[in-house]
Amino acid sequence: MPELVMSGPDVAGVPTADTHAVVQSLFQQAEAEVLIAGYAFYNGRALFEGLASKKSANPNLKVTFHVDVPRRHGDTSSTDAIILRYSQDFRERHWPWTPPPEIYFDSRALETEAKVRASLHAKVVIIDRRLLFIGSANFTEAAQQRNIEIGVLCSVPYLAERVGSYFEGLRKAGQLRRLPAL
Repeated sequence: MPELVMSGPDVAGVPTADTHAVVQSLFQQAEAEVLIAGYAFYNGRALFEGLASKKSANPNLKVTFHVDVPRRHGDTSSTDAIILRYSQDFRERHWPWTPPPEIYFDSRALETEAKVRASLHAKVVIIDRRLLFIGSANFTEAAQQRNIEIGVLCSVPYLAERVGSYFEGLRKAGQLRRLPAL
């Protein structure tokens, strides 16, 4: 049975749930695999510390991120320079622990021509291909703890498997490229 996760100010008679608490609870339930897709990350160190501890305690836990590595308006840097900057920033601000997760991105976001540029805009957490959370919240402190955000938590394994297989297929087809490890 799907559950709504609605974060934000309380409204009389309408149950809300804290997106941050739901996501952290999901991370703690992981035994084999965590798949994360997100558009924006800010202060990820605080958001992913519990997951990093879980991975440290269980080295076989596979953690895979799918992120948007954008070419900002007016940025004429080389694609490789943007990728390197993003990789360094992610390792410093969002996942400074060892071992690093696998991180994938959609290289179409780096196109120099705006007409063909695309974003990885999905916000998804999949736990062990059995739990699926899809929502509006980015992986930022504001989105996880203050903003008005809505998501759906679903414990229907075939849906979790289907979304996980979609991202896996994108990786295998080369649509998503692996961010270089530093």
